Amino acid sequence: QQLVDAVNSPYDSKIAAEIFHVPASTIRRHRALQWATEYCQSLGLSYRPGVKWLRLFMNQHANDTKWQRQGKME
Repeated sequence: QQLVDAVNSPYDSKIAAEIFHVPASTIRRHRALQWATEYCQSLGLSYRPGVKWLRLFMNQHANDTKWQRQGKME
């Protein structure tokens, strides 16, 4: 429950990690998967992507996509 609260909180991952006692990397990973799920839904895909899908997507589109720091994305 603490992870769900931390991911859905308006705080950045470092502050949420301190408040909810969840590792910041876990919060960032879950938020990235939420954004990937929203992206797949916007394309009309019905499945929820996993960590492997997200990693492969980022590797395949490294030159096509401008990746921002985590602080700017939140």
